[in-house]
Amino acid sequence: MSCCIFCGCATVTDASEPVHALVFHLDHQCSARLYWRTDIWGLGVMLYEIITVRLAFEGRVIHRQFIAIQAASCSAALLVLLFGLCLVHTAQAQYSVEARTVDHGLPQNSVNAILQSRDGYIWLATNGGLARYDGVSFKTFDVGNTPGMTSNRLLSLYEDREGGLWIGTENQGLMRLKDGAVTSYPEAEDIKNRAVASIIEAREGGLWMATATAIVRFKDGVFTSYTGGRELPAGLVPWSRSMVEDRRGDLWVALNDGLLRLGESGATTYTTRDGLPDNRIHAVREARDGSLWVGTERGLARLHDGSFTTYTVKDGLSGDHITYITEDRSGSLWVGTDGGGLMRLADEEWISVRAADGLSDENIRCVTEDREGNLWVGTTTGGLNRLKEKKLRSFGAAEGFPGASVVPITQDRAGDVWVGATCGGLFRFRDGRFTTYQIKDGLPLNCVWALSADRDGSLWIGTWGGGLTHLKDGRFTTYHPDNSGLSGKVVKAIWQDGQGALWIGTDHGLNRFQNGTFTVWRAGDGLLNERINFITGDSRGAIWVSTNAGLSRFKDGVFTNYTTKEGLSNVSVRVVYEDAEGTLWMGTYGGGLNRFKDGRFTHYGVRDGLFDDTVSQILEDDRGNVWMSGNRGIFRVSRKELNDFAEGRVRAITSISYGEADGMINRECNGGGQPAGWKTREGELWFPTIKGPVVVETAKIKTNPLPPPVAIEQALIDKAAIDPRGEIEVKPGRGDLEFHYTGLSFVAPEKVRFKYLLEGYDEAWVEAGTRRVAYYTSIPPGRYSFRVIAANDEGVWNETGAGFAFYLRPRFYQTGWFYALAGLSLIGLVWLLYKRRLGKLRRSHAAQQAFSRQLIETQEEFSRKLLASQEQERQRIAAELHDSLGQSLLIIKNRIALAQSDIDEKETVEEQLGELAHSATSAIEECREIAYNLRPYQISRFGLSKTLYGIFMRIKEVTDINATAEIDDVDHCLTDEAQINLYRIVQECVNNIIKHSHATEALLAIKRKDGEIALLIDDNGRGFASKENHTVDSGNGGFGLVGIAERVKMLQGSCEIDSAAGRGTSVRIKLSESANNITSESANNVN
Repeated sequence: MSCCIFCGCATVTDASEPVHALVFHLDHQCSARLYWRTDIWGLGVMLYEIITVRLAFEGRVIHRQFIAIQAASCSAALLVLLFGLCLVHTAQAQYSVEARTVDHGLPQNSVNAILQSRDGYIWLATNGGLARYDGVSFKTFDVGNTPGMTSNRLLSLYEDREGGLWIGTENQGLMRLKDGAVTSYPEAEDIKNRAVASIIEAREGGLWMATATAIVRFKDGVFTSYTGGRELPAGLVPWSRSMVEDRRGDLWVALNDGLLRLGESGATTYTTRDGLPDNRIHAVREARDGSLWVGTERGLARLHDGSFTTYTVKDGLSGDHITYITEDRSGSLWVGTDGGGLMRLADEEWISVRAADGLSDENIRCVTEDREGNLWVGTTTGGLNRLKEKKLRSFGAAEGFPGASVVPITQDRAGDVWVGATCGGLFRFRDGRFTTYQIKDGLPLNCVWALSADRDGSLWIGTWGGGLTHLKDGRFTTYHPDNSGLSGKVVKAIWQDGQGALWIGTDHGLNRFQNGTFTVWRAGDGLLNERINFITGDSRGAIWVSTNAGLSRFKDGVFTNYTTKEGLSNVSVRVVYEDAEGTLWMGTYGGGLNRFKDGRFTHYGVRDGLFDDTVSQILEDDRGNVWMSGNRGIFRVSRKELNDFAEGRVRAITSISYGEADGMINRECNGGGQPAGWKTREGELWFPTIKGPVVVETAKIKTNPLPPPVAIEQALIDKAAIDPRGEIEVKPGRGDLEFHYTGLSFVAPEKVRFKYLLEGYDEAWVEAGTRRVAYYTSIPPGRYSFRVIAANDEGVWNETGAGFAFYLRPRFYQTGWFYALAGLSLIGLVWLLYKRRLGKLRRSHAAQQAFSRQLIETQEEFSRKLLASQEQERQRIAAELHDSLGQSLLIIKNRIALAQSDIDEKETVEEQLGELAHSATSAIEECREIAYNLRPYQISRFGLSKTLYGIFMRIKEVTDINATAEIDDVDHCLTDEAQINLYRIVQECVNNIIKHSHATEALLAIKRKDGEIALLIDDNGRGFASKENHTVDSGNGGFGLVGIAERVKMLQGSCEIDSAAGRGTSVRIKLSESANNITSESANNVN
């Protein structure tokens, strides 16, 4: 049974609790337990926490007296606690601690020495071998995998000026690691098979080493030993864990029986008689002010101006057993203890780092600061710890914040910061502590989602379901739809404009509260959606309203709406921020960041370098950085870089992110209420998280300007490891490459980004992100150079990076001479094939041409013979018709005429005979027509010119067409065959005019000039469409238009037929006199 130290109620303690447990309650609801510690430091911390913590519950600060304490001997302990309280502060709010043990790849958890080499690696001496750390993984060097190593139990490390790593072992002397090779020194008697606990470099060159039997000097390849009774005072045991050479060149050695000083005047020993708290000394260090700090098993001593000043737990130390001392770049002194953790002395104030702060073991063996300011702590059983100063300040339960998940944060006129919990009430932060306001104090509900500090010093509060509340002069006044004109009970957005009007966003529209009256705008008034999440104004007098469906701009009584159709990346807009240049920035839930300038949206997402696609708040510091919060944490981007991206000057942006390692209790930030973060007048940025508010003191944020050293740790070609130092020549293979590289920045090693390039293969740098390996497959033989560069968490690039060149030897069939030989062979083969093919093509072409000529000649001969045969047959038929049938019909006619003159019954017989005579006359005419069509005998009787004239003028005899003929004398100009063909052409055209043209005018013109005969037949009839294939049959054995073209071809002339629907038809034919056997004599005869 225990009693609460505040309320005095009886409490049953757990059986596993120590009997001296102190229990306290909050209004009889158990909240925490504090335990006595058996060591004095623990008691001091316990009492300090009891006295200083203010336990708040529902807005009331509990001040209770101790009623009962279940411990008989607590009075004396409390006096000690009170004494320690005045001297010690915890480091929980200042440093984050991250441990690395065998679970993370450390070979063994006892870390005896730590060193950062010039190339940037962290080296660790453990009881399980040598470990090299790059911030992500460990590489172990031990007797099993490293030739030359003599022991795995290592005590000390030192890097010389040449980059060699000296390693002191527990029982096998000294080793040196250089360029991957290990050298041991068995010839030194005082080192061989000895423990080398400390190694330092002498100012004049060489090394100082401390062993169990001697102080050893190594210079110019020679070992010189200093032992007790010879160079050192008699009886002195030179076993040392620490040495230092001061600025005067004197060597100070920590021994088990005092502090040894070796100088020009000889050896001097300092003990408790000289003011040291104890003779068993484990650490010695010279400070930048020239004083000497000495760590003993009973306290810390400072030697300054010839006298010692002692510090023990009575003076604020967490433990008296001092194991290590170092000084950081800021001049702070760090002291490691055995059992008391780590202590820091800065500005005459001690700050402790204990297990409660995250330290994996309070037994400290070594401490080292790296070049970026991280502190590395080696422990006895807890492995390696990294201490990093927190960049952010969080308020959780441990820091006195009584709430949990928060959203709205603002600052009032008095400078107080107000924080609203999602369902935990309202909190005011003043003078370093929080005051709580809840339902019992006048809030309508504890779910606070919006805050706005009025200019008159009052506060407006929006709750989820409780409406709008006004806190003024300590009194709460609430407005909701039941007692006012407020449109809804859920209030997530509040903003006050320049005229003092209050704009309120509810779940049922936009409200303006002015002069005690609410004015409401809804969807019917043009508002995009009635569920409002954020409201703000811009410098142009417009009001921007974020809804669940997008963004609405309200000005001059008119809403202008923006969704994804207008360019927004996402309709869920959580915040709108206007910068000093008037540019608007919109943070969305899932759509990243939007910039709105000159009517155009620019999107920023994870693919562009933005840390998170959720942006719940946007704040700007005084250095030109835009700070944002999201589900993944807090991050910042340079505003200049954001603008450069929008203007196309850069292709990506760099985000600097912050999380648990930087001081956040939980990295997830809240949003959806207003304002989800605030910039105070002091320049602090407050952000809400699911575990309380987080503060960024931007003036104290230290950037990391150091580009990370880059190293190629391993190179594999066709799965075989090669040494990536110097130019390598590799035997022929598949060309599969694998490169493992690292960037040595320890502030945030998980955020180091890389680019790599295989010169000779890649055309541009490959963005690798945080990936530390590059793969290539089937790379052809040739000379290549692999390069890799890296950037730290601040985006500072090491543009030089690391690289090495190599040559992939080709197989014999990949060599140049083989390619040349194969090329020549191929050219020869192609030439032979070409010649063979060319000959074949020539023969084929010749045969084809011969066949074509024969075919053409055959076709022409066939056409000629066909036409000649037709003409002969026509001539025979015409002759027979004319000479036989025609003559017979003529005789019949004549005899009928004779009979008519002799018959008595003349009237009757004349009528019958007249009909018979008429029939005979018609038969004779038809016979003549047939003969005329079959054989133009008129050519031989009257000549070609008159025959053509006569046939064309028949048009006027049988139709109403006005026919006109203009014909030069072309008799005797053409061969008989040519004359017949020309006659048939004109005859076909005449038939077409008579039967098909429906013309009123027709013209035949035949002109002879310059050895050519030009023929034109033209009518103004209905014509025909030229794209149609008109092959009009004359009905008299002609071939129509096709026949005309064929006859012109036989005459070796040209023919053009021009016709269009409704525009008549023109036939133009040109014949060459020479091509148709026209002689000059015949021409002269004609002329």
